[in-house]
Amino acid sequence: MRHGLWICLCLPVLAEIPLFAQVANNTSLVGTVTDASGQAVPGAKVTAVNVATNERYSATTNEEGAYTVTFIREGTYTITVEHAGFARSVQEGIVVDINRTARTDVSLRVGSVSESVTVNAGTPPVSTDDATVAETLSTRSVVDLPLNGRDALKLAATTSDVIVGPKSNQTGIPPGEDFIGAGQREITNSLTLDGITIMNNLITVTNVQPNVDAVGEVQVQNGNYTAQYGSYMGVHVNLATKSGTNDLHGAVFEFVRNSLFDAHPFFDPLGSPKKPLHINQFGAEVGGPVYLPKLYNGRNKTFFMASYEGLRQIKSPSQLGTTFTQAMRSGDFSALCTAGFNASGLCNTASQQIHNPITLAPYPNNQIPSNQLSGVSQTLLQYYPLPNIPGTDTFSGPVAVNVSTNQTLERIDQNIGDKIRLFVRYDWQNTNIFGGSITPTGGTYGPAYNRNIAIGYTHVVTQNIINDFRFGRNHLMTNALNYWAQNNLLDAGTKLGIPSFTGDTTFHNPGIPDITVSGFMTLGNAASNWYQDDTTWHGYDEVSYRHGSHNFMVGAEIRKLITGRAAANNPRGLFNFTGSRSGNAASDFMLGTAQNDITPIQEFKGVVAEWRDGFFGLDNWQVNSKLTLNYGMRYELPTVPYSVNGNARILNAQQTALIPATIPDPGFSFINPQHSDWAPRLGFAYRVTSKTAIRGGGGIYYNPNQTNSFTLATTNPPFGITTTFNNSAATPISFANPTPGTGTTPTTFLSVFTENPDLLTPRMYQWNLGVSRELWSNAGFELQYLGSHSIHLDRSYFNNTPAPGPGPVNPRRPNQLWGQIRTIQNDVIANYHGFTGIFRQRMSHNLQMLASYTWSHTLDVSTDSNGGGAAMNDYDWHLDYGNSNWDIRHRFVTSFIYDLPRFNGTNSVLRWTLDNWQANGIFTAQSGIPFNVIIGPDQANIGRPNERPNVVGMPSDNCGSGHLIGCINSAAFALPALFTFGNAGRNILYGPGLVDADFSLFKDFPIKERAKLQFRAEMFNIFNHPNFGNPNTTWNTGSFGNITQTTTNNRDIQFGAKFIF
Repeated sequence: MRHGLWICLCLPVLAEIPLFAQVANNTSLVGTVTDASGQAVPGAKVTAVNVATNERYSATTNEEGAYTVTFIREGTYTITVEHAGFARSVQEGIVVDINRTARTDVSLRVGSVSESVTVNAGTPPVSTDDATVAETLSTRSVVDLPLNGRDALKLAATTSDVIVGPKSNQTGIPPGEDFIGAGQREITNSLTLDGITIMNNLITVTNVQPNVDAVGEVQVQNGNYTAQYGSYMGVHVNLATKSGTNDLHGAVFEFVRNSLFDAHPFFDPLGSPKKPLHINQFGAEVGGPVYLPKLYNGRNKTFFMASYEGLRQIKSPSQLGTTFTQAMRSGDFSALCTAGFNASGLCNTASQQIHNPITLAPYPNNQIPSNQLSGVSQTLLQYYPLPNIPGTDTFSGPVAVNVSTNQTLERIDQNIGDKIRLFVRYDWQNTNIFGGSITPTGGTYGPAYNRNIAIGYTHVVTQNIINDFRFGRNHLMTNALNYWAQNNLLDAGTKLGIPSFTGDTTFHNPGIPDITVSGFMTLGNAASNWYQDDTTWHGYDEVSYRHGSHNFMVGAEIRKLITGRAAANNPRGLFNFTGSRSGNAASDFMLGTAQNDITPIQEFKGVVAEWRDGFFGLDNWQVNSKLTLNYGMRYELPTVPYSVNGNARILNAQQTALIPATIPDPGFSFINPQHSDWAPRLGFAYRVTSKTAIRGGGGIYYNPNQTNSFTLATTNPPFGITTTFNNSAATPISFANPTPGTGTTPTTFLSVFTENPDLLTPRMYQWNLGVSRELWSNAGFELQYLGSHSIHLDRSYFNNTPAPGPGPVNPRRPNQLWGQIRTIQNDVIANYHGFTGIFRQRMSHNLQMLASYTWSHTLDVSTDSNGGGAAMNDYDWHLDYGNSNWDIRHRFVTSFIYDLPRFNGTNSVLRWTLDNWQANGIFTAQSGIPFNVIIGPDQANIGRPNERPNVVGMPSDNCGSGHLIGCINSAAFALPALFTFGNAGRNILYGPGLVDADFSLFKDFPIKERAKLQFRAEMFNIFNHPNFGNPNTTWNTGSFGNITQTTTNNRDIQFGAKFIF
């Protein structure tokens, strides 16, 4: 009820709002005014003027001579200070970054106010007045750095303690990108455009990608945020769109890439033609004052900006996959036995001998009689390509990344005098994708349509009281269709003839069951024919009151999340072949004898909603001219998630029955409320000298549980009915009999999903300490330490898993009412420590540079529950505590923009040729990420995958260039004894590092004073350095230790042309 009232109160305000641009809620000017002797000058009048828009802000110094101007627009300012008896002081060139505090101290000299002293002051590129760990990337960085795909968000990764998240994928489900900062999970990141969220709540990625010519700045915050920030405890990335100015400006552009200009992908077979690559990005951006001849002149008060960008991409990088040889397809597995056969046809190495899974008799010469080969398997072979690298079982093929996007962004801003500033901004984007797979039929097709609106209202009520209000909405609709649905092949799965596996016709979900064969390519598409939509309403209001040396702020942030999904994992069923039946995974498949299977499930749409509210108060206290304290408290109130359409059932607290008893039940609540999420914050900045500052602090942060998880409640009976069957001597599993002991519809040991009813809010304790030093004009260096301890992190807890032991799995389960129970549980932890050194230089002497190095270590138990996060032993997650999946110990990143010196000669031809060149670059070098060695067989006999081997030697690897096959020391591992877990730790080995250099060269051709034609050549991975992915990690398979793909593309060359005015 109170949420509805809040919206009703806001709507009358919105109805009266004209249209305005971004005013960041923490962007401010501060300083101290003194006389020549260093004494404070109270009562001085301070006026700050934005050079681009002529907006004026004013303040008066207090008794300590300090002034503060809050809620201003980012940009370049001129500050004028006046006081009777002193000459007027004018400070020019003050650069104010978004959400940062810029300090300009002024010393007045005795004289008449009519006299004026002008200083080109500038601002040092180091923070002196707040403790937030953040980096701001300027307009030139956004527009001029070589950004692959012209994606401004990727600038976040030009800071050394932030990486692109592994869920980022142009053709993902849903498509988009996210980030990991300071060791936090990627689902905890916050991505905003003009302060309004652009993330979906499915996996917290964003598909919103504004035209870089429409983006003014990018700010990345990953530590010690003030109490104004909440809801997420990871990295915060905000894009600030440009506003119009008093001058008409804009650009028209096109960028082109073609396979003719590029290097061969590393894994292309020698002599093969290049895979197709055709990328065109084109569009325009224009901004300025609103001017209607003879009707309205908006200079100094009304501005507009509009942009359009289109993308047409056809891209097919190469990848390797292990497939079935022609001999394997006929049952001949003699090539497995590298030690040769004895006179009886038995392999001289016992581990390379295959046997009949029923009688356990060895197959002489590893050859399976043709009458024992599964007919279903032979039919499925049509979807497996043959090897095309001679003498191997390897297939090299294209993995398409085809994208077509149209995107527009418009904004208008309005100043009403010097007191009221308003903005509205609308982003519209339609994307269609095809994401391929190394298996030719494994690709995903689909649309992703995104709409985002933001409205802002800032009112200077008095010189000491300011109100800042934002309101917006983000909406995403995305579908993911598989090969069979896209091509209207509606009964391919049923035609296989597997009893009970007819989900394509029974549930109208086209496709075949998913097939996993340890060490080989997979068949099917487990995450397809999904239909998803997601909406977030986002608003906040804060009031600032300045009193003496204190600047108090109080406010509230309100979010309403609505997530709808018709989706299920493996909806057409799943078969796992691991080698546990015949001694080899591929021969298991050819025999049709699986280790386990999961029956098909019907997809129902679930719609989940939740309010995420936050309330805060803080004080920014200028204790004296050297010390600033920021202390505050935030209260997070994530309300109980509930089902909107009533399509939801979960287990009761005792896990004895499904609730609610009657369905549908709109408004059904999933968990109990949490009312203890208090988040104190403290930060300090101590200015040791005018050039050196020490900053630090700490706080508590929260991250509400994912709404996506609760939509899985539609996979429970009677909506979805599925059972996991595990092979045993009494109930052997095969394609011919996949559900032994049951009829066509499972009725016992049903798999169910649920949540812990007392699901705590994930919490992080974070602290930081740093020192910064201005080196010379426009240059500075900073050393930072950032640490954190996170608790109540989520995982998938399979709490009906039996203890290791002999016999069929289901009769040994603790709760005999159900089969597999997947419970979302918040009980795991993470720790992070990072040390970062940063050098910054604003544009000076033709050079702008940012260089940073981070050493860090992240320890955790698993990734998030929606990312496959689960422990090997569900009842002892401590066995999995180790290096996180994104533990990168060393990372160095530098970016630069260099305007080449002008030619001073008199020869006009040489001047035209040699003048107006610009070079830009981004260089990244980092150590590898860890990988987890696993085994295929269910050695513990618990009915769950991803167990680890025993360590019997020194685990080691040598993976990378020149070491792509068998690069892990296999002899260091062994199969655990039956009915036990292996003793190998999680993520104990590291894969290859990464070295990448992107470079661009510009040439400008001036046309008039304010117009030019610019040609660009941009080279991504200019040195064509292959950066390899991690190896296959399933021990004792033919592909163990083999690297089959690169993590970056081969050298891509892009040419562009821009008309800039």
